[in-house]
Amino acid sequence: MKKIIKVLIIINIIFALLIFIKLAKQKKNYEYIISDYNMTLDEAKYELEREIEFGEKSYAEFADGKRINVSEEFKKDIVLQDELKVKDFHIEYSDGFTLIQATVANESSEEKGGYYAYLNLFNDQNEKILPLKVYINVIEPNSQTVLSTGINADISSVYKCEIEKIEEENADE
Repeated sequence: MKKIIKVLIIINIIFALLIFIKLAKQKKNYEYIISDYNMTLDEAKYELEREIEFGEKSYAEFADGKRINVSEEFKKDIVLQDELKVKDFHIEYSDGFTLIQATVANESSEEKGGYYAYLNLFNDQNEKILPLKVYINVIEPNSQTVLSTGINADISSVYKCEIEKIEEENADE
């Protein structure tokens, strides 16, 4: 009977040590984020949770009370099937809403656009997180417009996006 009690005590001590080590590592992660990014403890906890959800790394930084996406992938132009160029992405989360904006340029000599598309958002492991339905306005030749959409959730940490035209028969979905 004394052996069983000793074994149980040893197991409890090991379990307590494992919990302590895990909490210490978590605190170290918070301290790293707080010191490197000048965040509050709550912001650091939130940042770590977002990294878990959106992949290995967060692609948003805090600025003026907002989370701004800083992924290099959003600095690249996207050329659509009809040769419209989507560029200058800006993704910002504030007060429960993420706003996504980009410039859509028509550098051709004919009118383009006038259709729905999916803005497919991905994490850094190339897993699709969310498709957002957007409308690409009709754009006159050698002109540009702003694509703007949003969602009542924080998706500011996404890594990249792809844009996929919705065929006419699927546009009402």
